Amino acid sequence: MQVLSGHFDPRDMWMCGVQYACLNMQTTDYYFIFNQAMFARNGGCGFLLKPYYLRPKNGTFFNPLTLEMRNKETLEREILKKRYLKVHILGGAHLPRKTKDNGKFCGDMVDVFVKVSLFDKIGKAKCQSFKTQIIKDNGFNPVWNEKANFIVDCPELAFVLFEVIDKDLDADDLVGINCIHFLALQNGYVTVPLHDHNYSLLPYASLFVRVSIST
Repeated sequence: MQVLSGHFDPRDMWMCGVQYACLNMQTTDYYFIFNQAMFARNGGCGFLLKPYYLRPKNGTFFNPLTLEMRNKETLEREILKKRYLKVHILGGAHLPRKTKDNGKFCGDMVDVFVKVSLFDKIGKAKCQSFKTQIIKDNGFNPVWNEKANFIVDCPELAFVLFEVIDKDLDADDLVGINCIHFLALQNGYVTVPLHDHNYSLLPYASLFVRVSIST
């Protein structure tokens, strides 16, 4: 039972084959963003066909903790096929500075780095993450040219999270964020649009990356 405005992780529900996972739309956090990315694949209509292993036949069932299918009678098991993801983080463009309530800029130029995370297992702590170096005083066209490699154990329920962060002495600030379902990624050069902390689109702000997916 959910009492407060926070969210449970909907990925846990989806991996168990739950038909409906309801969230509080007024709270913007990772779990809200996962939900947005999940249904962005079909234009936001709110329905997606479950992966084949969550539509079992012939007495099989899926274990979301071990990511394997088992047959109840023969006890034979089948592990999901892994994918390999390489993200080449090339650069960014038009990364905004802090703004006041009146819309005016405040503070120094941003000192930005990119954090790329892969969520494909139950539990937020089990994600794989990669951080770039910090580019100082450049939000206009920072260049990183760094590569991140990930092993995707559950491709049908995997999410890739891009975060651009301003490094400060007291506390780091989120500059922009975007989450993309793994199956929505394609090989090649990609411009990733960025959103603010409310997940509203930031005009012109983006990352430029190259995606490589292999089996």
